[in-house]
Amino acid sequence: MVLTPFFCMGGDGTVNETVNGIAQGGFKATFGFIPVGTVNDMSRALGIPQRPLEAIRRLDINQVRSIDIGRCNDKYFCNNIAAGVIPKGYRRGNAKGKAHLRSIGLLLARRSSPLHHKGLYIPHSNGR
Repeated sequence: MVLTPFFCMGGDGTVNETVNGIAQGGFKATFGFIPVGTVNDMSRALGIPQRPLEAIRRLDINQVRSIDIGRCNDKYFCNNIAAGVIPKGYRRGNAKGKAHLRSIGLLLARRSSPLHHKGLYIPHSNGR
């Protein structure tokens, strides 16, 4: 099987959009990225260096790992999915606060997000 190579440079949002494009396009792919975002959650989970030049120097096209992707409605995700307070706070946050506070800035972006909310039940298909 021939795999289509895809590569991007960016943060978690860029990685997410690239994964969505690959999955929605139906590609069987190899995918690489250099983290240059604010939080870089995906790269941290995979042990990719956070400094872009160091990540580039450590690229090894022979080192390939499989990752799972999930789907919620018509969107795909590979690292995390959130509902409720977290994405609401993220949307309300501003880029300056996010850059200064890094990941904690996402949680403190707006004090107006409720601290308590009702839980969600999310049915899943377990791969079917």
